Parts: sequence; C-alpha cells; structure tokens
Amino acid sequence: MLLRELLAGTPIFEICGSREIFIEGLAVETDDIRPNDLYIYMCDREKMSYEESIKKAIARGAVAICIGKDYEVLPYDITFIKTYNVKRFLSAISKNFYQNPSQNIDMIGITGSHGKTTIGNMIRSILKSAGIPTVMIDTSSCRLGDDPPYIHEDILNPVVFMEFLNEAIARGIERGIVECSYTAIVEERLRHIWFDSLIYTDLYTYFKNREMDYHYLEIRKTLIDHLKHIKCPIIVNMDDYHANELTSGNIVGYGIYGNYNVTAKNITLMPDGSNFTICTPMGNREFTLALPGLHNVYNAMAAIGWCITEGIDFSHIEEGLEQLEHFENVQYNVDADITNPIHIQVHNYSRPRDIPEILEDIHLESGYDNRSTILCVSSCENTSEYGEVGRALNEFSRHCIMTSDYRDRYNYVDGAFAIVQNMQDANIHNEIDHYKALKKARSLVKDGGSIVILTKDSCEL
Repeated sequence: MLLRELLAGTPIFEICGSREIFIEGLAVETDDIRPNDLYIYMCDREKMSYEESIKKAIARGAVAICIGKDYEVLPYDITFIKTYNVKRFLSAISKNFYQNPSQNIDMIGITGSHGKTTIGNMIRSILKSAGIPTVMIDTSSCRLGDDPPYIHEDILNPVVFMEFLNEAIARGIERGIVECSYTAIVEERLRHIWFDSLIYTDLYTYFKNREMDYHYLEIRKTLIDHLKHIKCPIIVNMDDYHANELTSGNIVGYGIYGNYNVTAKNITLMPDGSNFTICTPMGNREFTLALPGLHNVYNAMAAIGWCITEGIDFSHIEEGLEQLEHFENVQYNVDADITNPIHIQVHNYSRPRDIPEILEDIHLESGYDNRSTILCVSSCENTSEYGEVGRALNEFSRHCIMTSDYRDRYNYVDGAFAIVQNMQDANIHNEIDHYKALKKARSLVKDGGSIVILTKDSCEL
C-alpha cells in the first residue's frame, strides 16, 4: 500500500520525504523490521538510543520512519513522519494497513475490573454450541476458532491485534471477543476498534480515593464512543454503584437486587459451583454452574444478557455454560472456604412487621442458624419506621449489612444510622456497593447459611 494512502486520518505533524513509497509491513521494534517496512519508533520499546535505533531500522530495510514531533530528523535518505501522538498514530496506521478489520466482524468488547476473561470464555463456549466460530483476544493471547491459544505478550499492540482480526475475517469468522482493559484504553490501543456491543462487568473500582474511582469510570465510558451505531446494546451490571452513570437507551441490565433484563434468583453457592434461576423477558431457566463463586454467577448473567440481545436460544446458552472449558488465568478458588451451601434470596417488604415473618420462614427452610441480612436503605418520611426495622432485624438477624437502595445515594446513611441504634445484639457492617455488600455477607456465612436481601416495595425506606 502506498504511504500516502496509509497516512489518511493519522495525526501527522510533518512529513520529510516522499509519500509515493510502497509499504509492505509495519514494525514497532527494530528486530521485527523487514524490507520495505514502515518503522514506528517508540523509545520505551528499544534498548538502544534514538540514533542507534534509526540506523538499525534503515540497515534492516525500513523505507519510512515515524517519530514523535520533538525528535530530530536525522540526515538519511529516507522518509520521516513526525506525529503529535505516536500511540495514536500506531493505532490509526494499523487500521489503515489492515483495512479497518473491526468494521467487517461483529465485535464484543468486555471491560471492567473483574470477570473479563471468564465472560469472554462463557460467550465463546455458548457460540461454539450454536455453531458460530469466534476469535477471542485477551490481554496475553489470541484464539482463532478451535485453534489452541496463541500466547503473545503484546497481543493488544495494534499491529498484532489488527493482523489477527484480519486473519479471522479471512477464515470466515464473524464474531470477535475482546478484553478491554483500562491500560489498553488509556494507551490508545483500542482507539480504532469499533464494537457492536459492550459488556460492563463493573464500574465501581473500590478505590478508597473517590477521584480515582471517577477517573476509571470516565476512561471506561469512552468505549461507548466506539460503538458502530446508536442501537448497539450495552450490557451493564446494575448492582454496581456507578451503573446509573451510563445513560444510553440501549442498556441491558443484569443483577440480583432488582428486576432487570437478566436477574438471578434463588441462588445457592456451593464449594464446587452454584445453582440459580435466571429470569429474563424470554422466560425463566434453572442453571447449574460448575465454576464456584458469587462472582461467576454475575459473570454468567453478563454472558446470558449478551446472548439475549443476539437472540441466542436458551438451549445453546445452557449447553455452552455446561461445556465451558477450563482455562488459564482465572481464579477458581475464590470461594474455596465455603464448606456448606449458602442460599441467597431477595425479598420485598411493605411494612417493617413483614420482616420477622420473612426471616423466620427462610430460617425454617434453610435449616441453618447462620444468617446474614442485607438491608437496602433509602430515605423515609415516617422516621419511626427506622426504629421498627432495627428492632425486627436485631431479633432475627445475626449479621446485618447496610447498603443504599441506589434511589437515595446520599442520605441513606442517616437512615442506616437511625436503624442501627435499635440493633444492639447484631453485628453491623456498611457497604455502599451492592456487590461488595454481598461479598461481605458471603464471608460471614461461609460455613453454610442464608443471605437475605431486603428491599422496600415503595420509594420509602
């Protein structure tokens, strides 16, 4: 491809030399350069000095060299391209060289602090059950169809990434699954990748520093600008504290606390897996998951949520999750300390006096004395109800975790404080994020028991 064609849409500061050069390849390290390549100089990838790197690049056959705008053009008979942003240039030139491959394949982007690899493998297994081959690219490997994973320490380098997408298209693969890490986003490695759908596993990063939380949130939100059109679905964990920050009209929500597009109910966590009911607009289904841990229940909901948007039949979803292959770099022993089943249920109540009956019934059903209660608290006009709720929880719950119901994110602490004044005998904990509240509750009943999530029917309490 001619250099002048390759440079379309790239951030160019200055060009010194001819644009009428035929480019046969791209390289970001001098050891990878072949004759007629365009070499993109990045100081952090070379052990040699700038001058030595350029000399070696020319000796190996590079016919054009891209450098940052602050570098000096050296006196060689070769084309130099100065750029405002080398990383952005690398992404743009790779897209042009491989003819914008992400526009020719259905791309699924998965982002968040946790669960990206697991969800990607779940979706890959489900699509395999449906007879749909995929290319899956995570932070350290690429897998084309049924080929063994190809391990590459720099797989998200745009040159490598785009080449794999191009090969997948050549092999007739129509679906791509990509892990979109924070690092890959901020380093502009995904700048010229376009997605047909996005999955947000979480947005709340659990930093003690609120400024860092919002920084990570805003970085992840930029992926929405990479959707191919405004109707592309965005699958979001609605139990995440920051889920309401995503305002697209095409959000597909999943979670445990409310009634979402995909909701897990009647969950039982076991040392070697879990059972749960998935409720969706397509109907309800019982699932048994061989991967242990509460986090994998959430991962399964994310995968199922994506499948629903694509019209994947439940039979393929069930088969894909059942046949999920074990894969590397995934934590299997997160819930290894569970010795007996833990039951998780969500119950709505209308009045404080409903709480004892709910908790007593669950106690009789489970047969375990150990119980954690998660109370979703919001503001209440009738403040006397706070005392009634506190006294009911004090009598029937050994552990209680207070969290917001997300309808009142700022004043719920006052309500929670009023409630705990009437809970002298219970162990009290506070968690602002719903998932963290569940994790805390799970840690308190690891020897077996029940976790009850209580939410108020109306906007009060």
